[in-house]
Amino acid sequence: MKEKIFINGRGGCGKSTFISLIAKELSKNNKVLIIDMDEGNLGLNKMLNVDVADTSLMEYYGGRDKIMGEILKVGIKGMVLEKINLKDGAASDSIDILDNMKLSDLPSDYVTWNGNIGFIESGKINDPDEGCACPMGNLTRDFLNHIELQDNEVILVDTSAGIEHIGRGVIESADKLISIVDPSSDAILLANKIGSLSKEASKEYMVILNKIDENTKDLVLEQLDDDISVVGELEYNSHIAQSNLSQKEINLEEVEGEIKEICAKI
Repeated sequence: MKEKIFINGRGGCGKSTFISLIAKELSKNNKVLIIDMDEGNLGLNKMLNVDVADTSLMEYYGGRDKIMGEILKVGIKGMVLEKINLKDGAASDSIDILDNMKLSDLPSDYVTWNGNIGFIESGKINDPDEGCACPMGNLTRDFLNHIELQDNEVILVDTSAGIEHIGRGVIESADKLISIVDPSSDAILLANKIGSLSKEASKEYMVILNKIDENTKDLVLEQLDDDISVVGELEYNSHIAQSNLSQKEINLEEVEGEIKEICAKI
């Protein structure tokens, strides 16, 4: 396996829990790097039993102000080129400041490992009036574009809720997108929208049903677009919920059979 996989969905649908579970399963035969690009998610590392590095990706590469400066440079250059008719279309804000690298090159300053599972935080909102998450998203896009995976290496990206990361092109290097859909109309509408955007971006797309039961499964399936591939389902699990609430590591054994089947399909 050698893939970059983005996990998407509405807030509270179970993205982080799902990532924790499949990371544990995939790590049996692969090196798995998890990138937490949700600026408001504070507990993913605890589900994985992985420490957080002293420095986030954004801090390592100079912090918010430096990354925003790079974004502005690119935007201004793009507008100038448009003015003199050397570039078509809207000015881009996509930075390109990193060199190509492998997982083995990544410094311990911003990545931590527990066995075959690695963990990186793109950056967090730490102060009032700090500003938007644009620098984290832009840097994560550049980082993912420059990571060269080897055989038996996987990157799982825990995205912010919604679709802003797709609109900003962070999925440019993605091999596939997976949406987590819980029994809610918001989750279904979002999954259909992401499916449409994935098709437009020529990205493989699939859905996992989460917290599902016999009373809600058919209702969810009939509202998902016909061309969406549903590759697995997970019922609500009180033991996993209690582990999450207690800020403890998620136990794969609770749903190992279902997760194994899902991993075989993705």
